Amino acid sequence: MKRRYLTLLVAAMSCVVLTGCHAHTDKLTEIGDYFYEAPTYTELDFDFVENYFRESNDNWGGGCSAISKVIDGKRIVGRNMDLNIARKCAYLVRTDVPKKYETFGISFTFRTISPDLEDVKKNGLGETWGKVLPFMCDDVINEKGLHIEINMRHNELDDNGNDVFGVEHTNPNVSNRVYVFGISQYLALNCKNLPEVKEYLANKVDVYSKKNYWNYSFLVTDAEGNSELLEFGKGKYHFVAPDENGVVAQANFYRNPECNAVEKIKTGTGRYDTLMAGIGNVKNKTDMYNLMKKIQYSSFYLPYDECKSQHFDPRSELVGEAASKEGLSALYKTVMETEVVPENIGTGEDFIMDDANELFVKTLCDYIHSSIWEMSREEKAELNYVDGGANALWESTFTEVVDPKEKSIQVRLFENENYLYKIDFNGVKSIQEIK
Repeated sequence: MKRRYLTLLVAAMSCVVLTGCHAHTDKLTEIGDYFYEAPTYTELDFDFVENYFRESNDNWGGGCSAISKVIDGKRIVGRNMDLNIARKCAYLVRTDVPKKYETFGISFTFRTISPDLEDVKKNGLGETWGKVLPFMCDDVINEKGLHIEINMRHNELDDNGNDVFGVEHTNPNVSNRVYVFGISQYLALNCKNLPEVKEYLANKVDVYSKKNYWNYSFLVTDAEGNSELLEFGKGKYHFVAPDENGVVAQANFYRNPECNAVEKIKTGTGRYDTLMAGIGNVKNKTDMYNLMKKIQYSSFYLPYDECKSQHFDPRSELVGEAASKEGLSALYKTVMETEVVPENIGTGEDFIMDDANELFVKTLCDYIHSSIWEMSREEKAELNYVDGGANALWESTFTEVVDPKEKSIQVRLFENENYLYKIDFNGVKSIQEIK
């Protein structure tokens, strides 16, 4: 792909922003461009949802980076969606079902069932998507402060064509059968903390995954400071406890030793390494927010063999010859207005974590973003995007800082500070910085 690299790079320092209407659409309230709040669900059609999951392979497939750490006596969660999204909306979804815990969550999926923006404006959610939406959340938090975020795991087949990580039954004698993707909402509705999550999984639900299809894992954190990683693989579920520093994190590869030992596709290793390299310096919510932004930078900046974050190497594909160390050095001198170039430019998480390099890394990432927006359908298809490449608009879609004790989620959409919100059980507030 031939481009005028330097000219476009500098020109791309301004963000691209989509404009939508500000109105109510079929009972949906538009919070901001591409961001809607659905009417509160006071009842849920569990049978309909389970039937949909059984019959359809068009399920959500994202979630990428998450980490939790105790800060000033309470545990805070950082969480990104590091994935390309088509022309879809983000949804704030609330439930207030009798005899269940009240919940809210954010759903942002690229799958076919989710209506495109223009369809939402014209027709609203539609019957099927409206019923399934509460179980399509990327994360959920309940009134007790139990927060559950979801990440994808690849499926893999062995030499005989058998599903290596599939789960057919976790409790074959329990009638309450739930598809693995929907389990986060079930847990939030029924459990107040991590110990109750473990009891619920052990005795009250039979979880299954689909053969030859993605599996899912969940970072589960509660208001009491408990946090563990829940993974489904090799026929059962596993919990991964925090490390010696009280930190637990995930990208898109298995942390459970049994699963990790046989896993061939380990996606997001660079993002995970960047998380762990930066978490020691996180002292407050602002630090966590800034760390998660750098994780999104790593999805683009690190070479593919280091990051393994995407389905292609965006830096080489979109910046071309300028992605070499010599090319990056020339760009660094121009952007940073200096003749001194760091020795480690173009490699590793250390370069990304250095605040002195943030302007350069952000400028490069903005260029890649703007290039994706400008690409033709044919060019995107050549890059093999998850949805075929036809309608992808942006690459990383949201950054969150979650406070389970406060029962709040602070979210930035589209890597744009103009789309920064604080959400809790009292409502939604637009804010310009994380306090």
